[in-house]
Amino acid sequence: MNDAGALAAAVRAALDAPLDGSLAATLHAPTVTGIVVDPHDEAALAEVLPVLLDAFARRGVPRGRAFVLVACAAGSPPARGLARALRAALGVPVIAHDPEHSAICGFGPGVDGEPVELNDELREAEAVVVAASARPGDPGRAAALLLPGLAPAAARRALEGLAAPARDVRARAASSRVGLDASVAWTPGEPPRAWVGAGAAAFAGAVAVLDPPRGRT
Repeated sequence: MNDAGALAAAVRAALDAPLDGSLAATLHAPTVTGIVVDPHDEAALAEVLPVLLDAFARRGVPRGRAFVLVACAAGSPPARGLARALRAALGVPVIAHDPEHSAICGFGPGVDGEPVELNDELREAEAVVVAASARPGDPGRAAALLLPGLAPAAARRALEGLAAPARDVRARAASSRVGLDASVAWTPGEPPRAWVGAGAAAFAGAVAVLDPPRGRT
């Protein structure tokens, strides 16, 4: 979807008819809402985030009750430049996660007993939404936006030593602990998709990507 505004219109339609759940039922009060985003697709975020904020406002969540948290991609520095640009464009707080320096909050134990520790800003959120571009044929990666995307450096290093299935289990456990309320994913050439619902069910089919695409340094 390269036409100006096409992605925004498609995401708006996806939010009006999510694959599961209802935004109206989930965001029915001026809830403090945190939007966690993938830092890779800056152009798409410039289109998608205003749509999300407007959709929330229509359902009772004004912009003053929303903030954006930019995940930190594997092998990349914190996306502070993107955060500044989004803050200026959107007029809402935008924070870039820094694995080395961001304040961290515990969200209880995961399925394997290891503590779930993520960016402290999530503690302030009464609803959490993830929004990210997706890679076709690579399902089940949205959890990476939270873990390792919002994890401290030590937790990220520990994840690197695990096999992929164990990393996925730990990441999904983190989403359940946080209480994910909705996800939005878009893939080039395909209609965007939205899921709404509590916990891990909200991103049963989301496919967000946090590791850099092949060939990128």
